[in-house]
Amino acid sequence: MRWARCKWTVGLDAAVEEALRSGPQLIKALEASRVPDVGVAMSGGVDSAVSALLLKHAGCKVTCYYMRNWEPLDEAGGSACTSDDSLQMVRKLCEQLKVPLQEFDFIKEYWNDVFVNFLEEYQAGFTPNPDLLCNRHIKFDALLQLVRKKAGHDVLATGHYARISYEGSKNAVHLMKGTDAAKDQTYFLANVPQAALQHVAFPIGGLYKSKVRELAFEEKLPNASRRSSTGICFIGKRSFASFLAEYITLKDGFFVDVDSSLCGESPPRQVGRHNGMQLYTLGQRARIGGQSEAWYVAGKDRVRGDVYVAKGWGHSALYTLSASVNDFFWVSGKPPAKLVAGNTLQLSCKARYNEDPSQCRVHFGPDDVEPSSLFPMPESLPSPPHQLHIHFYNPLRAVTPRQALVLYDGDVCLGGGPIQHAGPTLAELGVENYLSPTDSACM
Repeated sequence: MRWARCKWTVGLDAAVEEALRSGPQLIKALEASRVPDVGVAMSGGVDSAVSALLLKHAGCKVTCYYMRNWEPLDEAGGSACTSDDSLQMVRKLCEQLKVPLQEFDFIKEYWNDVFVNFLEEYQAGFTPNPDLLCNRHIKFDALLQLVRKKAGHDVLATGHYARISYEGSKNAVHLMKGTDAAKDQTYFLANVPQAALQHVAFPIGGLYKSKVRELAFEEKLPNASRRSSTGICFIGKRSFASFLAEYITLKDGFFVDVDSSLCGESPPRQVGRHNGMQLYTLGQRARIGGQSEAWYVAGKDRVRGDVYVAKGWGHSALYTLSASVNDFFWVSGKPPAKLVAGNTLQLSCKARYNEDPSQCRVHFGPDDVEPSSLFPMPESLPSPPHQLHIHFYNPLRAVTPRQALVLYDGDVCLGGGPIQHAGPTLAELGVENYLSPTDSACM
């Protein structure tokens, strides 16, 4: 039967129409003139709130879900976790929208599928981002299964800035960049399989953040002015160093001047000490006592515990032209046929969330990307047969092992995988003064 849409303000009109076509199952319901039954993942933020608002105004049957992924009670500083505040906000929103709320714990699943890997990687000296694993295993697997199979909803909707392109004739979907390029979140969704996306909707994916915020104020949502959350969800407002020290053994060592190391000085010049090399990631500012200049992390010796630092944000030791990726996850379930056939593809990529896509060339092995000496990798690791090699048209800054590299073909997100190693830095290739006049030439 046809469903009756609620009355909404003029400002909501186009946004509601956009939301109604933001997922394959919503499109099918629209074409069949039946009421979509939607479960909405709510975080307490304005994006998920407006997603629920739009679907409610569209006349969908809406039930909201709050996920509890972390239990802070047994750890030091646990009171700093923001989950309680978020849950209270979600309850207020659901009361105002007059929609039911279900609360579920995924603490065990999060620990096993996300947090254990996070700790193992950090202990080894890497700095992974847990959000991709969380989306793949928790939100778009555990929660999706609960919403569809246990609760019987047609769709799981979330407040991500991403879009889904649906080809009904082929029953195929593509993960697409959000309309707001500055807020696009496909980087974090690059490990979500096509089979899951068939039952997902992104109601605000076609909107700009400014419009989402405007709609929240127009509808007088209680979180309209709430700031967007950043950082790792289970850390909250706590010190990252103190949190990490509760779970792993930090390895102290020296800050080493990368120029003296690359020039072969023995021993290389030490410019300070640190309390844990796991606390530093490539490209970040290293605040070194007694140093007035700005130093940035250029590499790590994970065995000795030393952290290589470069003077100046644009130092050549911070940039590379290549990287290799293991275990690349293709959203479609398989790599492009041309790539399998041995061809090189011209694509774009992101090696970090908060950077613009960069043009690149991509091909499968043999491995032609020599690892940078500033981040030594275990020599015993063989190159897998489907290791992906990426060559950037322009140097990229702080390409970091174990962080995700995501590939795009235009607006289509093809997938992503953990960086195995970055290629030689510009400094190792003999390029001086790339963006910084402080680069030191070997005398």
